[in-house]
Amino acid sequence: MTSVLSRPDGPFFVSLLAAGTMCGAVAAGRMSDTMRSRKKPLILFAGCQVGVWIILTFAGHLLGDIALGTLFFFLGFVAGSIVVSWAIAKEMNPGHMGLAVAVINTAAFFGVAVITSLIGVFLDMGAALPAREAYRNAFLLPLGGAAIGFALSFMAPETFGGWKE
Repeated sequence: MTSVLSRPDGPFFVSLLAAGTMCGAVAAGRMSDTMRSRKKPLILFAGCQVGVWIILTFAGHLLGDIALGTLFFFLGFVAGSIVVSWAIAKEMNPGHMGLAVAVINTAAFFGVAVITSLIGVFLDMGAALPAREAYRNAFLLPLGGAAIGFALSFMAPETFGGWKE
């Protein structure tokens, strides 16, 4: 059972997120091209993101290091679907591809900055709580963000083969 990662283990788990993102980006792009759809992989990966956050939020404390590492890798893997968002933005705005991708990147980085900062605030506010409860409460934020992203993924336009207004 994992309750607290050691100082050397923390960076290793973060590197699993990064490795997962790299692999997931390739997989999401390939899946999008194979399925001839931008929207379907986006919905699939967003739904998986919600599932991972549910596990981390409510059962993460029950996982051993190998299971937790696998979950971190998979969390990064499904985050790799951002490449599909880039494709949608580029296909919707062919005359302004650079700006379209910049807006997606800015929104993604801003979202990460806000969510991680708010997680810190929630952890500080829950300092009197047992660590498990404090983290569960803090992880409700990214879970909520993932759920909103999943709901919004259904509203994404299908742009494979060219955008038609």
